[in-house]
Amino acid sequence: MCGIVGVLSLRDKTISRQELEKSLDLISYRGPDASGVFEDEKIILGHRRLSIIDLLGNANQPMKLKCKKFNKDLVIVFNGEIYNYVILAVQLKKLGHTFSSNSDTEIILHSFEEWGSDCFKKFRGMFAFAIWDSEKQELILARDRFGIKPLYYYQDNDYFIFASEIKAILNFQNVKKKINHSAVHLFLQQGWISQPQTFYENIFALESGSFMIVKNGEITKDAFTDIQNDFLQEKEKISLGDAVKKVKTALLGSVSAHLVSDVEVGAFLSGGVDSSVLVALMRELGQEKITTVSAVFPGTIYNEAGKIKLVSEKFKTNHIDVKISGQDFVENLDNIFEHIDQPTVDGVNTYFVSLAAKKAGLKVVLSGLGGDELFYGYPSFTDIPKLLKLSPFLKSLLGKMMLKYFFATDNFNQKIAKLLQVSNSGEGMKMLKSRKTYFSAFQRQKRFTVFDIYLSYRGLFSDEQIQLLEARGEKWDVGSDKLEIENKKEKIDDVLSLISYLEFSNYMKNQLLRDSDVFSMAHSIELRTPFVDDVLLKTITRIPSEYKIKNGVKKFLLKEAFKNQLPDEILKQKKQGFVLPIDLWLKNEAKDLIKNELLSSEIFERQTIKLLLNKFYGNKLHWSRIWSLFVLNRFVKKI
Repeated sequence: MCGIVGVLSLRDKTISRQELEKSLDLISYRGPDASGVFEDEKIILGHRRLSIIDLLGNANQPMKLKCKKFNKDLVIVFNGEIYNYVILAVQLKKLGHTFSSNSDTEIILHSFEEWGSDCFKKFRGMFAFAIWDSEKQELILARDRFGIKPLYYYQDNDYFIFASEIKAILNFQNVKKKINHSAVHLFLQQGWISQPQTFYENIFALESGSFMIVKNGEITKDAFTDIQNDFLQEKEKISLGDAVKKVKTALLGSVSAHLVSDVEVGAFLSGGVDSSVLVALMRELGQEKITTVSAVFPGTIYNEAGKIKLVSEKFKTNHIDVKISGQDFVENLDNIFEHIDQPTVDGVNTYFVSLAAKKAGLKVVLSGLGGDELFYGYPSFTDIPKLLKLSPFLKSLLGKMMLKYFFATDNFNQKIAKLLQVSNSGEGMKMLKSRKTYFSAFQRQKRFTVFDIYLSYRGLFSDEQIQLLEARGEKWDVGSDKLEIENKKEKIDDVLSLISYLEFSNYMKNQLLRDSDVFSMAHSIELRTPFVDDVLLKTITRIPSEYKIKNGVKKFLLKEAFKNQLPDEILKQKKQGFVLPIDLWLKNEAKDLIKNELLSSEIFERQTIKLLLNKFYGNKLHWSRIWSLFVLNRFVKKI
C-alpha cells in the first residue's frame, strides 16, 4: 500500500520538483518505508512505499520496465495489491517476459506491455496506478473495479495533476481551493459525495473500474468493467446445501488470495459475523499466527468485548483490545480531520481500530467490509421491499397531503422527510438531470422504483430540510451538469439483488471504501477486504436471493455456511456491525465543542441549528445529522 503523486506538463511548463516532494511528504504516512521520484522533461512521478510484497529495494517505485521481449519505455507508480500476480507472472514468463524483482508492481508493467488496457480485467486485487509511456507521450491511469484504492486528478491549461489524496493536489500553487456547492448539497442529502465529484471544484475522482489516457492535453476515459454485469447473471437452480458449499469454497479462495504477503496479516475483529468468518477461514487455511485487534468501549452499550473474546478464544488468536473513551475521541478530533479529504459521516471507527492495529505492530489487516452488501445484512434488504409495497399510497394525492401536513408540523422528522422526498420525486424537486431522465419512465406509474426509494432511505436530509439549513446567502443547489449518481436503469429484475447492487455501487463505493482507505492509511495500515472481491462477487450473485434472507433472517446463507464453526452467540445476534458510541460522546465529552462550533457557524441558519441540537439532546434526532453538520462546517472553515 502506498501513496502516489504525479504532474504532467501540458504546454512545456516547468514542473516544480520541490512542490511534488512536499506533496509526497504530506501523504508520507501512506508509505513510510521508502520514497522515490522519476523525472523527465514532461512529467514527474512520485511514490511513497509501504513494503508488503517483495521487501527488497529493487521493488521500490517509481519502477521502470526492464524486459528482453520488448524495448518499451514505461514507468509506473502504483498503490495497491495484485493478489494473482504470481499466476500472471507464470503466464508472462511463457510469453517471453523476464523479471528483475518478485513484486506485483513489475507484473503490472509487463501485463500492460503485453496486453495493453485489456490487462486491467486480469488483475484480482485493489489498485490505483499511473503508467507513463515515454515513446507515445501518454499517461495512463487506472483504478480497480470496486474503487477500493483512491485516485484523484486535476487539470488546467498548463498541468495535469493526480494523487492518492486530494491534499497532495491542493498543495500545488496553481490549484485553487474552491468549494463545489453541488457536492455540499449531495453530502447533506446522503452523507457522501458520489464519484466522480469531490468537495472541490475542478478536482475529480477517477471512477472505479475505469481508466484514463492523457495525451496532448486531451483526456479520454473508458470503463474496463461494470459490476452491474455480475448482478445481471442468471440465478443458478441449486439446492441450499449446494449453495452453502459454493459460499465456503468461494470465501476460502478469496481469503487465501488476500493473505498473499511477505509480512504478517492480521484481522479486525468486531464481534460480528463477517469478521468472525474471516478469522475462522484464516485458521482453516492453516495460518499459524493470527493477530486480531479490536477497539472496545467499556461501560457503554456499544462494548462488544464479550463476543470478541468468544471468537478470539475459539480460534486461539493473539488478541489485542484497545479501549477508546469519549476523551480519546475529543483529543483525536484534529488528527481525524487532518486525514479526511472530503466530508463524511463515517470512518471514525476505522480510524480507531487502525490505531489499535498499529499499536499491535501490524502492517496488513483483513476487514469484514462488504459482507453486509454481499449477503444482505443491512436493514435496507427488508425495509425497502416494505416501502415498495407501500408506494401506491405514498404516490396518491391523499398520501402526499398527509406527508406534507406532518412535515409542516415537524420539519426534521426523518421518516416523514424521507417519505416526502420519495413522494415528490420527479415533480419539480431539485433533481439531477440524470435523475430527471431516469424518473420520466415511472412518473405515470403508481409505484416507485427501488432506486428512488433507496436514495431516500439512505438519505440524511431532504431537499426541503437543506433549504431550511442554509444561512442567508448560501445556496447548495445540485447542478444538473455537475453531478452523476449511479442509476443503472434498474435492469436487475430481482429486488434484493438490485438493493445489493445499489449498496455496492453507492454507499460502499462512495463512503465505506473511501473512508476505510483514508483512516487505515492514516496509521500506515493496509486494509484488505476479502468480501469485496471480483471472483467472489461473480459466484455469490448467481445464488438465489431467497437463500440469503430466509424467514426474516438476514445473512442466512452466510450463517448457514459457518454454523458449525462460529459460536451461537455470534450467529444469533442482531445486526449491529462495528459502531462507535459517537451518540454518547457528542452528548457528553464533545458536547460543548460541537455546540459552540455549530451555533457560531456562518453557513447554517442559527435557529434551525438550535432546533436540531434540542432534538438531538432530547433523543429525537440521530447523531449522524449533527455530526454531518459539524463535519461540513469544519471543512468550509478550511477554505
